[in-house]
Formats: sequence, structure tokens, C-alpha cells
Amino acid sequence: MATDTPLPIAIPAPFDRRTGKSRSNRRLISISCSALLIPLLLLSTSAAHATSTFLTASGTFTTNIPNPFTTSFFSASGPSSLSPYGSATVTASGNTDSAACVGLFGGAPGTAAMNFAMDFGGGNTLTGTLTVPCVALVNAANAGLGGTGTGTGSGTITGGTGRFAGASGSFPSLAVSLTITGAKADTGPDGVTTAINYYATFQTSGNGTLSTPAPQPPGAVSVQPASGITATQLFVFQFSDPGGFQALSVVDVLVNSSLDGRQACYVAFVPKDATSGSVYLVDNAGDAGGPYSGMLLPSSGTVSNSQCSITATGSSVLGSGNTLTLTLAITFTASFAGNKVIYLAAQDATSGSGWQALGTWGVPGFSTFPSATAATPGHSTGSSQTFTFTYTDTKGAQDLGVLNVLINNFLDGRQACYIAYSQPFKVLYLVGDAGGGLSAGLTLGGSGSVGNGQCTVSANDSSATASGNTLTLVLKIGFTAAFDGNRVIYLAARDSTDTGNSGWQPLGSTTVQ
Repeated sequence: MATDTPLPIAIPAPFDRRTGKSRSNRRLISISCSALLIPLLLLSTSAAHATSTFLTASGTFTTNIPNPFTTSFFSASGPSSLSPYGSATVTASGNTDSAACVGLFGGAPGTAAMNFAMDFGGGNTLTGTLTVPCVALVNAANAGLGGTGTGTGSGTITGGTGRFAGASGSFPSLAVSLTITGAKADTGPDGVTTAINYYATFQTSGNGTLSTPAPQPPGAVSVQPASGITATQLFVFQFSDPGGFQALSVVDVLVNSSLDGRQACYVAFVPKDATSGSVYLVDNAGDAGGPYSGMLLPSSGTVSNSQCSITATGSSVLGSGNTLTLTLAITFTASFAGNKVIYLAAQDATSGSGWQALGTWGVPGFSTFPSATAATPGHSTGSSQTFTFTYTDTKGAQDLGVLNVLINNFLDGRQACYIAYSQPFKVLYLVGDAGGGLSAGLTLGGSGSVGNGQCTVSANDSSATASGNTLTLVLKIGFTAAFDGNRVIYLAARDSTDTGNSGWQPLGSTTVQ
């Protein structure tokens, strides 16, 4: 059931119920973008746009042309070149029947259609159709072995993959040349010739245009494990690019209490190929322009700053398809103790993923009174989730006052899923979209819900349970479509006397989708 009982004490810092702002000595909410949005290391911010490219195509293919013509009368494969994109391998096959080409030795031949696929490697392909002039086949056949026939065809690009995803274009005029290089008679069991297969060299050349939509940006995909508490950990980071992993120019990992490259474990990796590249660790000042501490993968080196060290032994990289998997053996220093957010970012030649919060990590050696202890699951994906949040107080759970949960991109109470739970009054409140004002109170385990523009908390399937020094808050939270994206889960706790405060602790992350 809902209740309008007011909070018996102030919501813990950083939120002050009277002003809707953070308290100056425990500030959290209003942090300027300039202080948070540092540039990506070694990355540009150029936008990707749709392109239209003038093409020059040529190719030489080995063909097998059976006679009489069948529904797949024409097949070809071989090397080709498409300027400015370079070399490719083309495979093509006919999809017409004998009505298009009435015979090699007479008649009034028309045109035959072929499907083609042009493979540039790395998952980058162009597909389309070619119109082949049958007169070239007839003239070549009439000239006998070694004869050449010519004609004019055309081509249409209908799609592609990788860098050519969504491509379209045309070759209005293609010069086609076919030279018969041999013939072989196929005979049936009765000795009667059933077909003559002509082996030929098929050549095309011509100009055209290719249009491609603005490419999809690269992605910062995941970190495993996504949460935990250790000083040393083997992390596995995944990144993707629709143009293939080799299109990635640099990927970044930043571990810190906020999105700030200063006094951070701030790493850039520049791939060389599928299994090697260079690791750069940014200095303590967060100077994205260098100098860096660098090492190669694979090697036996180490890079370090005052927050962390990374050893090449145990670290690796593997590129496959559109995915780059970077494994790093990281040890955090004792002076870096505390709860941290793991941010990832990726960049290719035209666009970047932006910073994505995909995990949290606890570096041992840090304690508060009272304590915001854990968020479970450490990372989740979806539009709704039942979360378990735990808080502890060495004086017992009954000493806890107000407990907070804040889910957002950054530590900002505006446009956030921002929750306050009063342990003494056993009532939950949801903070308004502007980072101030409270919803009606909600009694957990009952009926009803409270919501704002980012989320809804349902009383059903939610609970608060105290045991010894620990209070466990289970909340069923549904997120709105407008809140899609990677979010950090921050917890905070204050004791009942309003003197002990955990401060905000990043203890989980969620991908809302």
C-alpha cells in the first residue's frame, strides 16, 4: 500500500530534500559535462556520413557454359578489382533459362541475368546482379575454340555486408568479352552426346556508382567479469565494428570512480592484426595526448602508473569477424582502493561508440560507516529486473536511516531512476525527474507502484529484510524506453543519527533495452 508519511530524516547526501541539490561537502548531482566528458584517447570525433563513390570495375573469370542452356547456364569465379576499394574475389551464377539465349550457333540471343557476390575479405562483401549479353557467347562459339565474342551488359548493386551494409549502386554500361578456351562433350551411357561444356575466359570492365548509408558505429560490448572485489584480475573486454574487427583503430578501457582520466587506470589498445597490437597506459595526470607507458601484445612487458599495472603475460588479443576480444591482466594498487566504474569505448576511422559503463569493480582496502555493500546482479540487460541491494551498519541494521539507489549514466540525480528508502519508517520514495521532489510513499510487499520518467518500482515482489548488521533491499524495477542505454548503479547509506554516511558507491551496471 502507498503512504504519504514524510521522511523522518533528510535523504542522505548528495540529495538535500529542501533544495533538490547535493550538499556541498558531499556533492554528487550537478557535475558539469566539461568535467566528465573527457575526449577518447587517440580518438577523433568526426561524424560518419552517407557516401557516393565513383567506381571502376574489372575482372577476369573462369567460366563453365553448358550447352544446351539450363536454369543455371552460367557460372563464374575469379579475381576482380573495384577502385577505390581494391581487390576482391567474385563468384557469380546464372539464373535464367534457354529462353534468354536461344543457342550458341544461331537465333536472336538476348540477355541473361547473373547473381554475383564480390568478397573483399574481413566480412566486407557487395552483392548484386549482372546482365550478360548472350551475343558475346554466340559470337565466341561461332568463332570456334579460341574465338572471342564481345557485347555490352550492365550491373546493379543490391546490398552488402560490413563496410558495404545497405549499399546500392549501378554499372550502366559494362564491356563484356568472352573467349572460348576449350570444349568437352558429355556422353550418356548409350554413347550419345548429351551436352557440350564450353570453358571460357569471361572479362568485364566499366564504371559505376556506389552509395552507402552512414555506417553503424563501433560498439563497446562487454567486460567479464562485470563486477567483483579483488586487487588482481584477468579482465576480458569485447568490442565490435560492423566493418570487421580490423576496422577498429583504437579501443579504450577506463577504470575510475567517475568518468575522469586523471588518477585512473586508463588504457588504450591499438590493434595491429587479429592477434597483436600495442597497449598504452595513460599517466596519472590523464594526459590523453601522452606520454604513455606502452608495451606490445604478445610480449613479456609491463606497463604501470599509480593506479594499476598491466602485464603482457596472461594478456592477449583476438580478432574474429566483427569482434575484438582484449584480455588484460590488471593489478590495482592499494592507493586506488574503493569502488570503481569500468568504462569502455571504441573508435574506427569514421565514428566512435562513446563511453559506455559496462561494469563495476571493488579494489580492496576501503571501508565506510555505514556501508553500501553490493548490487546483484552486478550487470544485467533488459527493460526490467529484480535487483538485490545490501547495506550494512556495525551498530545493527536498525541503526540505518535512509538508503539510496541511483541509476543513471553518471552520478546525476536528474533524469535518473533515483530511489530513497526510509529504514525507520519502512517506506520507499522515488525522486522526481528534475532530481528533486518525492513521490508518494510505497510500502514494499504490498500493492501499487511509484514511477517517474525513467523507471517504475513495484511494491509486489519487492521487500526490505533486516538481519544482524545487514539490510537487504529487493526491488522490482521496470525501465522506460526513453531510458535505454548503459547505466551505472550507485548506492548510498546514512545512519539514523544523520552523522554516518557511506558516500555514493558504484556497485553495479545495467544495460536498459
